Amino acid sequence: MSAPPKSPKATANDLLAKVIKPAFGGVYPLPIPLAEIITDYTRQRFPSDPITEIKGADLPGFEGMLRPNKARTRWQILYNDADVSPGRIRFTQAHEFGHYLLHRQKPDTFSCSDADMVEWDAVEAGIEKEADEFAATFLMPTDDFRDQVAGEAASFGLLSHCAERYEVSLMAAMLKWVEFARAPSCSQFVTTSCFGRARMRPRSSQACIWRHVSGRSRCQRDQCSTTAIG
Repeated sequence: MSAPPKSPKATANDLLAKVIKPAFGGVYPLPIPLAEIITDYTRQRFPSDPITEIKGADLPGFEGMLRPNKARTRWQILYNDADVSPGRIRFTQAHEFGHYLLHRQKPDTFSCSDADMVEWDAVEAGIEKEADEFAATFLMPTDDFRDQVAGEAASFGLLSHCAERYEVSLMAAMLKWVEFARAPSCSQFVTTSCFGRARMRPRSSQACIWRHVSGRSRCQRDQCSTTAIG
């Protein structure tokens, strides 16, 4: 009987502990050199179908895309090059890497748009959540993040430090911090980012709700599409 699949967090932690840290002298290379690791690791670990290209593209309505060639012998990660936030771009790339490691054996058409988001079924929503969990864990290693926030009160200074350390968005650092702040008095937050300025306020439900507003348009949540290269 084959072993059950690993969780997204376990997949990211294993990759960090067994591959990344040993390759960099026993320490995390922070911020994680994402593009280099993705292409080098997949060529060595999955030589029959590696990720061979990561590049920006015109993707209206999408944050990113993972797609194979027709023979499924190579994969490509695309990210929306209209996004000006390096942290968001890095999260998108890590999210697509998560799809590659966790989901590439599944049917390869997962298109997401603003309208699609409210129509996702439980399977599609679960797949996206798994890719997000992988990305957050891989970009912000749990033990290192814990070292940064242990004993510290939540503040924009602390979260900004984490965002800079891992080269992620302030929003991603906030959501990661929530994992470590389980007391109701400090973890119940709605996080909202408006015109580049983030603020926190107590939230009224157990779900962590967030929006990202860029310019005058509300941006959709990080999302992706996987389709075959023509």
